[in-house]
Amino acid sequence: MDKTKSDKLIFTCFIQARMNSSRLPNKVLKPILKKTVLETVVERVKKSRYLNKVIVLTSTSKKDDEIFNFCKQNFLECFRGEEDNVLLRFYSASLIYKSDYYIRINADCPFIDWNLIDLAIEIAFKNKIYDYISTILSNSFPTGQHIELFKSLTLHTANKFATNPLEREHVTPYIYNNKDKFKIYPMVSDINESSLRLTIDYPEDLVMCRELMKKSSNDIPSFNEIKNILKRYPEIKLINSSFTKSQFININNQIAN
Repeated sequence: MDKTKSDKLIFTCFIQARMNSSRLPNKVLKPILKKTVLETVVERVKKSRYLNKVIVLTSTSKKDDEIFNFCKQNFLECFRGEEDNVLLRFYSASLIYKSDYYIRINADCPFIDWNLIDLAIEIAFKNKIYDYISTILSNSFPTGQHIELFKSLTLHTANKFATNPLEREHVTPYIYNNKDKFKIYPMVSDINESSLRLTIDYPEDLVMCRELMKKSSNDIPSFNEIKNILKRYPEIKLINSSFTKSQFININNQIAN
């Protein structure tokens, strides 16, 4: 697949960002070294070969004015919508940013692998039957490699029929919990790397991220370089190793019940 072929379909990335995290407030605008977490995520996502647009999605809450202003100052496209009804925020953004497919990325994943984004796009391009393609269902990727790709129609259907508040807050559970309605492709890593924690939820995560980046040869290291650093310096991985994926599992269980 090359860019010329992918141009026949439009792939838009929505980066979901907020300031009011209960565990680490204002985390997306905290500095790693020279760049903020959000800025790092945007730059990594923009290294995708196939994405047509990258938009930051935040809320209309006054708390998120800082994200909007940061985007404006750094010439990043930003859409503002519902604070708690994030599914509606995505749907409303899709009415402005028309696309065949949308990719959902969280703004607290500063090591997101752009090659993994491209792999999801390649799967969608080659297998147009799939409504939803994701790394989050197999539990084989590191925490922080959360990539979800879905058709525009799939997003619109979820917005129309999802009623559970958790489904609306977390955007995609209605899709992946309704396998009879949607054709779903769970991406699986060749190597189980689920023990790696590469997201920012707690202060320890930010410390780990900064220590890792101090060992990097550049501001935007490849995912292979990130893994090699952690192999060479296993003490860095230990900084936030006490935290698990249990929160994501609990969310799914609450929705299923």
